[in-house]
Amino acid sequence: MSEEGVVSLEAGERPVGTALLLENEYFRAWSIDLAPGAINPTHFHRLDHVLYTVRGATLEIHTSTRAPARRDFEPGVVAFVPAGVTESAMNVGATRFLSIDIEIKQPSSASTESKRAYGRAPAEGPSGRVVLLETPRVRASQIRVHPGDTYHYTPIGRDQLVVVISDADLELTDATCAVREHRTECQAWIRRAQCAEGIRNVGTTPYVEIAVELC
Repeated sequence: MSEEGVVSLEAGERPVGTALLLENEYFRAWSIDLAPGAINPTHFHRLDHVLYTVRGATLEIHTSTRAPARRDFEPGVVAFVPAGVTESAMNVGATRFLSIDIEIKQPSSASTESKRAYGRAPAEGPSGRVVLLETPRVRASQIRVHPGDTYHYTPIGRDQLVVVISDADLELTDATCAVREHRTECQAWIRRAQCAEGIRNVGTTPYVEIAVELC
């Protein structure tokens, strides 16, 4: 839900996703969860946004500027998409589609030109942080922690919006205490700029999150 408990859509504006995960003054994060045959109704992307595919499927995309087209969305693909598109999508595949759509509420500067950009998360790899995509507006990173491993977050200059991609049982540690918690797919929160906690994967499956920050 929104940190304020409301969705700050303009009058007549339709949601771009199927569920709101989190909203603050910088970001608005949605999940787009479509079973086979389900439709994400027509909506307008008023804001630049980052789209990360969690579970891939074949979608039929309808836009205001092109003929309908079918596209195969693969897990781990991340895209920065400039504002200005009206579209709808239908899952025409045989599997569930799930993606995270993170809208950037801060306006771009006059000197920053928004262009599409793409990246891909590695399917496998060691524990650690990997930058998936970086544009003049936004940076998207993946953090993976394998069972038994520990990862220490480094304080950064800006708050990050974080979304869980793969569930796991974690032990969170800071200078004063250690707390265990279970994080679940699509759980979202804001990691503050000076966060210096560590996480240890005490479960049996890899933990994966994506973190998006303004540049």
